[in-house]
Amino acid sequence: MRLRHIEIFQAILQAGAISGAARLLNVSQPNVSRVLNHAEQQLGFALFERGAQGMVATREGQRLIPEVQELYIHLQAIGSLTEQMRRNRVQTVRLGGGACV
Repeated sequence: MRLRHIEIFQAILQAGAISGAARLLNVSQPNVSRVLNHAEQQLGFALFERGAQGMVATREGQRLIPEVQELYIHLQAIGSLTEQMRRNRVQTVRLGGGACV
């Protein structure tokens, strides 16, 4: 799975629907459907069952949930770290002097 596939998978889990996932990600609904279909084609199995009550993870999709959640925890930590680095960034000017021949 590519990171974009995982992002779509997580958003659908969170929203319970493709349209909700699209809103969470600020993309179009057809885009989410296209990426989900691509992921499922590459994997060779469905990640969700599409029903009247929305999207429900298949058995295979449910097996991925703990790994995807762990990945998202790490991604959030990276985001927090980079934000902290940006806020506390100290501008350093380095001057180098070399021997001139």
